[in-house]
Parts: sequence; C-alpha cells; structure tokens
Amino acid sequence: NPNPNPNPNPNPSPYPNPIPNPSPNPTPHEVPITTADGDFRYAGGVAFTNSADGEKYLACVREAHGIGGVEGAAGVANEIVAVKLSGDDRGAVTVLISGRDFYGSPTVSADGSSLAATSWDHPNMPWDDIQLLVLRDLPAALGGAAAAPEVVVDGAAEGSTESIVEPRFGPDNLLYFYGDRSDLYSLYRLNVAGGAAEPELVLSAEGKDLIGPNSLWVMGTQSYDFTPDGKKLVAALPSAPAALAFVDLDDITSKTLSEGLPDHVNEVLACADGSVLLSGGSCSSPDMVYRWVSGAPLVSLYSTVDDADMVEPAWVPVPEKVEFETTFEGAAATAHGWYYPPTNPDVDMREVPGTDAAPPLLVKAHGGPHGAAKIGYRLDIAFWTSRGWAVLDVDYGGSMGYGRRYRQRLTHPQPNWGVVDQADVAAGAAWCASTGRAAPGRCVIEGGSAGGYTTLAALVFGDAFQGGCSMYGVADLKLLASDTHKFESRYLDRLVGALPEAGAVYDERSPLQHCENLNAPLLLLQGDEDKIVPPNQAERMYEVLMAKKLPTALVMFEGEQHGFRKQENIEKVLNYKLYFFSKLFGISTADDLGEPFVIQNLKNIPEA
Repeated sequence: NPNPNPNPNPNPSPYPNPIPNPSPNPTPHEVPITTADGDFRYAGGVAFTNSADGEKYLACVREAHGIGGVEGAAGVANEIVAVKLSGDDRGAVTVLISGRDFYGSPTVSADGSSLAATSWDHPNMPWDDIQLLVLRDLPAALGGAAAAPEVVVDGAAEGSTESIVEPRFGPDNLLYFYGDRSDLYSLYRLNVAGGAAEPELVLSAEGKDLIGPNSLWVMGTQSYDFTPDGKKLVAALPSAPAALAFVDLDDITSKTLSEGLPDHVNEVLACADGSVLLSGGSCSSPDMVYRWVSGAPLVSLYSTVDDADMVEPAWVPVPEKVEFETTFEGAAATAHGWYYPPTNPDVDMREVPGTDAAPPLLVKAHGGPHGAAKIGYRLDIAFWTSRGWAVLDVDYGGSMGYGRRYRQRLTHPQPNWGVVDQADVAAGAAWCASTGRAAPGRCVIEGGSAGGYTTLAALVFGDAFQGGCSMYGVADLKLLASDTHKFESRYLDRLVGALPEAGAVYDERSPLQHCENLNAPLLLLQGDEDKIVPPNQAERMYEVLMAKKLPTALVMFEGEQHGFRKQENIEKVLNYKLYFFSKLFGISTADDLGEPFVIQNLKNIPEA
C-alpha cells in the first residue's frame, strides 16, 4: 500500500487499502466509527442527515452476538440502528427498531422525516413472507422517543404472501420497492405519507423477475436508482441483452429504453452528468463496470478479468435457454435450464475418441437451494465444452428468476427439497439424451453445498446418472439443521419440515441414511475445515462406496472451508472432476493430466 494509514487503530477494517484517488487531494483512508466493544456486526448502511439538528448518521442493520451469554444462533439479535457520524459523540449508536428476528434494507426519506426497512421472522426467508415497516418520526427516534414502526405492506398477513426487496425512498418521498404480489418481482411505489392503501406498479418485465438472487441473499444491492435531478428512475430490464428503463417520476407511464448493454446488468448508479454506471457482463465477456451515456458507445471502466487472461470468443459456449417436461406433485410440469454445447473451434468433437456423435453430459445443480444458474462469462463451463462435453445448468423447481409459484415448488404445498430438485435434474438429463444433446448412458452430475445434496440425492434415490461429484455436499439433513448460523437456522423448516415433528422426513431424505441404494461412482471433494458440512459426512459416504466396491475417491483440501477459495485448489477441482468422469466413460480428454489422484475400484466401472 503506497499510502498507509498513518494512524493504525486496534479495530482495523477488513479493507485496509484505500481506493486510489486520481485527484491531487490527499488519498483518503478508513477511520473506525464504531468500537470493538461487544460482538457487533453492521451491514446495509445508508447515510442521512437528521432534519432536526443537521447531524450526520448511518442507518444500518446491526447483528449482536452472544446475547445473554448464549452462543450460536439462539444468542443473536438483529436491529435497525443509527450510528452517529458527526459531533463529539461520533460512533454513538441509537437503536431505532428491534424485536423481530430479522431486518433488512433500511432507507431514509429525502426530507429526513421517515425510515423504512423490511422485516421477517423465522421460519421465513427474504423470498417468503415479508413486512415493510415505516418509522414515521425519525428525528424523535434519534432523540430517544421512538414509537413502534408501522407496517405499510404486510406480506405476512393471513391470506397474503409477498416478498419485498430493496425498498428505497425516492426524491419524491414515495417509497419504492420490488415485490412479487403478481407472482413475478416487479417494481412498485407507495405514498406512505398520504396513507395510500395499495402500492402502484412502476415497472415489470413480461415472464421474468426484475431482480436476481443477489438482491435476496446479499444486503446493499442496488438494482435501480434515481437521477440526481430527482426527475427519473433508472432500472435494468432482464432481457438479453439487457436494457435500461428510464421512468418519469411525475408520469410513470412515460418510459424510455436504452439498448446496447451487456447480456445482464446487476446494479446501476445514476450520475449527476447524466451518465449511468452499471455492473454486468455477457457470455463472451466477464463482469465489468461500464459507463453508459445516451447516444454514445458503452465504455468499460473496470473488468474482473485482465485482458491477458481473456479467452477468444470462439472458445466460449453460448447457452441455449431450454425448457423440459418434469413432474410436480404428481402432475406434468415444466422445468428450466441452460444448455451449453461442446465448443472448440479447432476440433470436430464428434471425432474425439469416446464421444461418438452425441457428447457426454455434465449436469450442474446450483446451490441455495433457492438460487439460480449463473449466466455470464462461464470459463468453468468452457473448460468442459472445449473438451467435448455438453453441460446442462439446471434451474430446478425452487430456482429464482421465474416467479413466486416456481420458487415455491420447494416449499409448497409441502416441503419438497430432495424431491423436486432431484426430479428436475433427472428430467433434464433425460431430455438432453432424448433430443440428441447428450449421449444416453453418459450423463454425470455435480454440485456444491445444497447442489451437492441434490447430487447425492439424485445418485442415492434415482438412476438417471452414471456418476457424480459432490463438493462439500449435505449428506445428513439433521446435522445441517442442528448447527448453522441464525439466517439459515430455520431454513429447513420450509424445505424439509420442522423438527422434531418431521424427524422421519429428515431421515427419509438424507442420502447418508440410505447409502445401500447408492450404485454409481462418486467423487467426493471436501474442505478439511468445513464447519457447515463437516468432513465426516464425506468420509462416511466414502466408507460406504469402498464397502460396495464402487469407483470412488475422497480428496480432502487442507485449509479449505465451505467452498474452495484458493486458486490452486479451484484449478485442481476442475481437473480432478475431468479426470474422474473421463475415466468413467473411457474418454481421452484427460490423458494429459496423468494420475492426479487414485480412483479406488476403477476396474468396477459399471457398463453403460
């Protein structure tokens, strides 16, 4: 760091290096505001000025740990607080709203009079049933005379279900937010000062959610913004390529669209000069920060990949958005996915020994399980397609992006995790084989964490796949429910059932409890410091595979936790999977790897 902080402090920020400043002014450095006293964690902050005295504050979510001396999720309390940013008592904290299990996305009105935030209780998650709260007299609350917040949109009321995301007061003092009351996430606004009964629709997209998983899993996302002149709202529309929608706040029926954007846009920031900064990417280019100016070409300001590491577009597969028939609650239904064909400009993949006319297929099960297949610059998928493999990234029932009803397939009308996802990945593989997109009998599956659970469930409870790879996958559902952080500590209530009443269901759906049904080769990749899915789950699966003399290997990565973070290990994971699956099918594309690890019982590969 060329500009070190000259005043080190005992409570350093996790981001100690300042952002380079191109101006001649001294480079800014971080200054601690809160103290290290107590186990407090802060997130989702928004700065504002107290309209009563002009003092500066930060409204944010605070998570306090060790309440009452209790360890774990039971000793965690969540609150909306205001942190003083100015004056002699800088760093003082005032609790504004408390008493609920969770809060998110605090926002302050333009006139400084009100604060709004989302709130929910166990066992809900942000995509379930949410309340939108408003604290109407913020200055009084800062002075210690807070009244109870008012529920202005009750997505948890009897007969009402709605998820509310990214609330923000606009320059017109109206409260904007994404909600899924119409099934799809759309943008609404509400006149909380005037006591409007129903939100007004501002923006929607036909057949698609306006937001992605990040808005629901991560605090602080900004999928829309207001122009500094206070006249318009700007938001990204999820088309391919994406478009920016500019909405006139005085007449929301007046909208203009701007094209020429990347395939997807994640976040937007409207600038005073009329430009818009946005983050996004496409299948042929990695995520970047762009600057959009009306009538001018899109300019890349920052890329997540160096130019020297870019791959020629001819090597990068373009996915096909696919739909295929599956079953849900005993009836025919439709599931979604993204199919990536073999892509190599130098080789006719049909001539690669062992691939035949149709390619072998790798099915990917995403994590979450309320997540989605990642669309964009997927070099991890190009790794496979350049070597003659096809890839199907499945958005199984429960995935985000397709509306509330599709998302609720995992939880309604009953807990369905381990049933719906397993059926959909199997249906996707069968569809690829039946349409010539994959070679029958040469389909494997892989996933990590929740996707690892789907992988194990598909192999233990089904026969659609000839092998698989579980990366830190959940094998024992009861163990997962017994020891996790507060945010997900009741997640399984909706996915599997509430304990202890649903104990039999947990046993019924835990792959580890039904290992006698496992008859397919399985590669197990695991971090030795994983606290969420302890290594002993993978070790027990490995023991069963060895006892049944099935082709298997357990690779334990030293120093890795729940997910692989080290560059060398990320590379090894790709090569190890390629080696294992290629050996299963007798494909030569992994021959240059030598023998990176020993596959036990390799001679017992089942015949296709």
